[in-house]
Amino acid sequence: MGGSTVPEKAMRMATLLKAQIGVKATEPEYKRLTDFDYVATPKSGSPFLGYEFSRLTQKPLMLHSQDAKYRDANGKSEPLAHFDISFKPESGKSVLIIDDSSTGGRKVGSMIQHLKLLDLVVNYCVVIFEPQSKVGTQQNASKALSEYGVKLISIVRHP
Repeated sequence: MGGSTVPEKAMRMATLLKAQIGVKATEPEYKRLTDFDYVATPKSGSPFLGYEFSRLTQKPLMLHSQDAKYRDANGKSEPLAHFDISFKPESGKSVLIIDDSSTGGRKVGSMIQHLKLLDLVVNYCVVIFEPQSKVGTQQNASKALSEYGVKLISIVRHP
């Protein structure tokens, strides 16, 4: 999915995601899909895609890093230390996770944990591509995210 590092392609992919979200939101199961306050994306995933989607939807971007950017004097980090943001997120607000792909859900799972520690609501993660290589092992992204109460929505599923 390295194509999302090309700005023009990232913008097209973000437009595709926005359109897919609009279609999915008409289904009762996804009625809250368009109701989000922030966009979050993994820094080690596809930050350009998250940025372009954030611009399209005019929602603030939360760029997540699995490693904390700073620690206190005791070596501990707070959840906010895992995000590059220009604002302090408000407790109870909703976050939509955007990424180019998710196979096992490890990166997104880490992000969900940090978002929830900030008292933010996460219901959905939307990706372009969901590889199906781990489905048979029950270690796939959809199953992993469902354990956090997050529904994975993908445009393309492929072996």
